[in-house]
Amino acid sequence: MRKLAFFVEGTSEMLFIEKLICEVAEVKDIHITKKRIRGGGKSGKTPKTITEVDAVREVSGEQFFVLIFDCGNDRLVAQRLRDEHPSLTAAGYEKIVGVRDVRPDFTRDEIPQLERGMRYALKTSLAPVVFILSTMEVEAWFLAEYNHYEKVHPELTVDLVESSLGFNPRTFDSGARENPTEDMTNVYALKGVDYAKSNVQATIDKLDFDFIYTELVQSVPELGRLSAVIDEFLTPH
Repeated sequence: MRKLAFFVEGTSEMLFIEKLICEVAEVKDIHITKKRIRGGGKSGKTPKTITEVDAVREVSGEQFFVLIFDCGNDRLVAQRLRDEHPSLTAAGYEKIVGVRDVRPDFTRDEIPQLERGMRYALKTSLAPVVFILSTMEVEAWFLAEYNHYEKVHPELTVDLVESSLGFNPRTFDSGARENPTEDMTNVYALKGVDYAKSNVQATIDKLDFDFIYTELVQSVPELGRLSAVIDEFLTPH
């Protein structure tokens, strides 16, 4: 069985990556387990706990195994990954991927600093690590998948977004948007719909993953890197 692990900020990234993998893989051949890590860290104020998300499902002969850790905070992604790196390597994981937003902790100009900090103290003798930054937030990826707008409301068109908010989701650079969550909120509000991180599953269920996987990976570099990792993992050696 081949194994791949992800460390992500929170629920939005966890659910998005799970859905993306399921859309490009034969579900019967892949087992995905989602876990939340809380506590621990340098302060030692609370003990570290790792709990499964959803019901525990036994592995039953699948060819691929994916483990996704919800770290609970952008700032904890690299730390959690470093903490678990030795044990995951020992357990046979062939690659480990960290995914986090840039904002609100870092500005666009500070991205090189953030990238250096995330790689600090990683042991090159262990399983290879890839870090993917969603610039400036994972909502930029949702914003760029404009096909889902009309699933949110039949009158929520790209033309309406452009005339009302001043950018065209078909042609814009999603990575250039400074506050994608605010953009998502404003887009949905054009037709009186709330965009809520607390109900991000509703948005992810509407996303066109065929379009994401065949088109957006060409125009959104971070998605291209993420899909390349998944493709490599799912390609038989």
